[in-house]
Order: sequence, then C-alpha cells, then structure tokens
Amino acid sequence: MEDSITLIAPTISAENIKEYNLNFATGDKTTSQIRLTRQRCIDPTLIDSFLRTLRHQSDDIIKSKINNYTKSGSTTKEKLDLCDTFVKKELYPNWEVRYKAMNFCEQQAEKMKVELANKYPTGFQSKEYNLRIDPYAERAAKEEYESHFRDLDTLTQWVENNNMVESILQSTSDSILKQRCNANNEYLNTFWENMRNSTN
Repeated sequence: MEDSITLIAPTISAENIKEYNLNFATGDKTTSQIRLTRQRCIDPTLIDSFLRTLRHQSDDIIKSKINNYTKSGSTTKEKLDLCDTFVKKELYPNWEVRYKAMNFCEQQAEKMKVELANKYPTGFQSKEYNLRIDPYAERAAKEEYESHFRDLDTLTQWVENNNMVESILQSTSDSILKQRCNANNEYLNTFWENMRNSTN
C-alpha cells in the first residue's frame, strides 16, 4: 500500500487576506488540505502551493500579526500574553504542519535510496537481451534506471532547499518575536523541544 499522509492547515479568511494585504498565487488561498504521496513529493507543485500558503499566513506577515494581536493589550503582561497566544495557537501549529510535509517527503527519499540500492546493488548492468526478439529492451531498462535516480535527485534537492528556506524563515521569526514580544524567550528552541517531546 502506498505511503500517504493528509495534512490540514487553517483556512485563512477573506478578511485576513485583506487585513494583511496578502498576495496569493492562483489557487493558493484554497490550498488548506493536502494528501501527500511519494509521487507528489517527486512532483511537488501542489506541496509548494500548500507551503506557500502556510508561509503567507505566518512568517511572511509576522510583524503585522503581532501588531494586530498586541494592539489591544494595555499592559506589558497583556501584550506578552497575546504574543504567547499567537505563537502557540497560530505560529507553532503552522510550523508543525510544514515540518510534517517536508519530513514525509524526506522519509520517502530515504526509502527510495534503500529500494534503489537493493534493486541496483552494483548500478546498471547490461544484461543478456535477445535483441532479435526485443531490440529496445536494454535501452528501456537503462532509461527506467536513470529515471528512478533522477526522481531521487530531484526529491533530495527539493527537501534540502525547503529545509534551508524553513530554517531562514523560522530564525527570522524568532528574532522578530524577541524584539516585539519577549527578548528572553527562546521561541525557536521551544518549538523544536515541543516537537521532540511529541514524538517520544
């Protein structure tokens, strides 16, 4: 049975799109649920749209979000509480869904490596094909071999690129939160600590 995972993101409202001046690519604002499979990792068009939507809703507009949350707080404690609400109710869940999407695809890449290593332990080997019966058999087998490894390379590169993007976005958001909310709070470290605890 094919590996799959279904991820759900909060649907952003039309009011929030207008309030935060979000510019979505065509179809992005409706990409609130996605079923991931290996093939969707290899051709990540839909996942890219899903991740772009999530990033728009959180890190891309974090300053506006924090201002919106804290403008109703009259005391320092109230503002810190509102920041905490935003981080726990919006930002961390958003980060978690993005992590799960990329982690699923990374796991698929690892499985593909194992499968290809088992199938081609010594790389592609020309076999004894009866060219009179099927003159294209060897060429077809080689094309299939190269296609599998192309897919693996594409997926591995996609995972690496998106992990780098996530690292930059989260570090930037962590810095903004320390400036606007609580300078002593390690927001990014807390997120990863929570993730480690939830998987143990």
